[in-house]
Amino acid sequence: MEQRSGNNLQESQKWLQHLSKGNQGSELVTSTLQGLKVVASHEGYFRCHFLVPSSLLDQHGNWHVGAIATLIDSVGNATAYSMSGPLKGSVDFTVSYFSTAKFQVIILSS
Repeated sequence: MEQRSGNNLQESQKWLQHLSKGNQGSELVTSTLQGLKVVASHEGYFRCHFLVPSSLLDQHGNWHVGAIATLIDSVGNATAYSMSGPLKGSVDFTVSYFSTAKFQVIILSS
């Protein structure tokens, strides 16, 4: 994994790793982030690899929008923390869904 150092950055990376392995966080978040891998990071930036599992599909076989929002919020929180330290929470969170992702689709976000 490519990374530039910083204490907040390292804490953010560990937090996402613990969530993705189910070692920390609520069942909803850990089941949603299961298998998430950080492939590159630096202060204010995370690039992740994620394979959409069947457990996160809606009734039409698409990646459930709630699971998408949970992943975005979690990686966004880790990214913000890497720059500024502890945060209280999201003040406003809006997501526009332009397309869907199906089962076993690889998601690479930055």
